[in-house]
Amino acid sequence: MTGVGPIYFVTGTPGSGKSTTCSALMQRFPLGVHVSVDTLRDQVVSGFRLPEFSWPDEVDEQFRLARESASHMARLYAVAGFAVAIDDCLGPQREPRIDTVHYGSLLEDPEVHRVLIRPRLDVVVDRNRSRGNGLVEFLESAIPTLYDVQAAGLTEGWKIIDTSELSVDQTVERIIAATVAP
Repeated sequence: MTGVGPIYFVTGTPGSGKSTTCSALMQRFPLGVHVSVDTLRDQVVSGFRLPEFSWPDEVDEQFRLARESASHMARLYAVAGFAVAIDDCLGPQREPRIDTVHYGSLLEDPEVHRVLIRPRLDVVVDRNRSRGNGLVEFLESAIPTLYDVQAAGLTEGWKIIDTSELSVDQTVERIIAATVAP
């Protein structure tokens, strides 16, 4: 392998286009892997807990395990020369910013490209409504809060990209342009 690959951490509200963007971004590299926290959580075949407003301990624990796994996977693949894109929705849980704590030092690493995909709220709500994942109603009520929390908490060190009017390819181009060292 030729060296350590880049790590992109992409967040946004549900319906912002994180997964689609991460897959398209990784296709731009000779070696690329998309690590989806939702996919890691979906690997729980017995005892899986969906998020809910009360945010029970079991939900927090499943997110913690998936996020720590994503962090380890990202570093492992990057050392092997892969470009890595993690997608996860960072937001308010029971303790302030516990989701970022779940990633250990990954989000503190200045080499990790932190990207907040932030289309307008109306765009996110429309995209969420078009999905048939069984969480549409829950997410529709949670999205405005997540949208505000991300705007307030993910500023310093984050590349914020309004994708309201962008295609997936245009979004990927913006991410690459925003994260390439001058």
